[in-house]
Order: sequence, then C-alpha cells, then structure tokens
Amino acid sequence: MKMLILTLSTGEAALPALREQIRRQTFQADHHVIEGLPNREAHEALHDVVMRRAGEYDLFFKIDADMTFRRDTALQDVVAGIARYPDVRHFLFPLQDFFTAQEIRGASLYRSGVRWAPILDGLFVDPAPIDAKASWCGGSATPFLNHGEIASDFESFSFGVHKMIKVLQRDRSDKKLSKQTGRLLDLRRVRSLCRGPDAARHWLAMRGAAWVLRNRDYTSMARKADLQRHFEQVQAGDAGLDALANRLVGSDVFWYRSLARELGWVTAVRAAVERPPAAKKRVVLIDSPHP
Repeated sequence: MKMLILTLSTGEAALPALREQIRRQTFQADHHVIEGLPNREAHEALHDVVMRRAGEYDLFFKIDADMTFRRDTALQDVVAGIARYPDVRHFLFPLQDFFTAQEIRGASLYRSGVRWAPILDGLFVDPAPIDAKASWCGGSATPFLNHGEIASDFESFSFGVHKMIKVLQRDRSDKKLSKQTGRLLDLRRVRSLCRGPDAARHWLAMRGAAWVLRNRDYTSMARKADLQRHFEQVQAGDAGLDALANRLVGSDVFWYRSLARELGWVTAVRAAVERPPAAKKRVVLIDSPHP
C-alpha cells in the first residue's frame, strides 16, 4: 500500500513540524508540497497530481501546511482502518481546530483513480471528486490531526479574513446559505473565545473578519503577498479597526447589524442562528489500538 501526502503551502509556520512528523510516522508515506500558488491554482495542481500519478500510489492524503499530527501511529491506524471499507474512495477526517476549540472536518484521503472537473468557482475552490462521495470518519483513531496548533499572527488574521469573505460572498447574487452558516458558526465560536483567556489568536482572527467588513471592495482571498501587506499596515497601528473588532465581539446587536448591512436582516439572522442541514453522508469508523 503506497501513500502520497499532498500539502498545500504558502509558507505556514507549521510546515517544518509537519515535515518532521511525517518522517516519524510508523507507516511511511511519500510527501509532496505544492508551494506558493494562489488558492484555486494550488487545488488545481493537487488534483492534477492525484489524477496524473494514479498508477504510482494507492492512496493520496491531502494534509495542509497548517495541520500537525497528534501521534506517530496515525497513518498506520488509517491504513488499517480503511481496509474495512474497500468501496469507499473518499474519506473525510475530522481535525481538532485551535481557532474554534472544537472538531471540524477537513482532511481528505482519496483512493487512486478519483477525478475532478475543472474548478470554475473562484471562492469555494476545494470541490469533492466528481466520481466519489465523501464518507465522514469517526472512531477512536480520530481526530489524529490538529489544525492551527502552530500559527503565526498573520495566519490567525487570515483565518478571520477567509471565514468572513465566505460568509459575505460579495461577488455573487446566488449566495450559498449552507456555506454562510458553517462559516458564521466558526466566527461565532471565535467571538466567544475572544472573551476567554489566551485569546490572542482569536482577537487576530476577529480583526481579520472586521477588516473584511470595513473593506467593502474585498471579495476573495488575495495572493498571500497582497494580504500580508494589508496585515502589516494593520499591525503598524489601526485604532479604527481595533475599535470595530471590539464592538463586533462585545455587542451581539452590532454583530448582527454589521452582517445585515451586507446580507439583509433575514439572511443575516438565519445564517447566524441556524445550523447547516445534516449531511447525508456515510459514516465509517476508524479505530485505533494505540492509546
């Protein structure tokens, strides 16, 4: 059984740790890093590798550069666990997320032979394969990956930017409510964590969300260098942005009103309080004999 781990990176702080953790895994996998590309182009490159090298590997695991392993036996447990489900071609694993302090989904494992159509969406750039439905994974082996455990200040700011642009979806008339709802739930968690201890990363994320609200012509994730320049300007001192972030965290009324200014009251309130509809996905159990 041969596995290729594919990592998308734009210089994340966790990448050196991830490289070392992959080397320490009891199941040895090859590792290929796709670096320095804009979001859509990076995913297109990943899809190309999976389809082009299907004859070389049995499994392709998308593990991003902001993820880290929780134990050295993780890949061994995964390979043993998925053997029980030979008909499943796309496994979706949970992550322990350090920004929302809860489990999120986000690490995809593909069997060889899956295929993608060209990516036409400039905002939601990580589609499922066209010939394989995702099966969500649970069991004692999960979660075996952390998300955001090691993050720079810029990455924390970018987290808030990334979530808010997917909430607002400014450049589209047919906004996707399910996408808005999930991201707003994430931001709601970040808002609440801003009020607790050790909240530095959460405040940076809220400053990112506030920055998007203030810059109404910002519609999609810029190249890293462009967003980095905006972040450096913010870090140099921006009392107005700090005040906006404080109001977004401190006042539910102001939070909803800020969303409603762009989404309308009905959509803003519905997206903010509803949960995404339960996905009709198969759940597979990946258990671990390792503590």
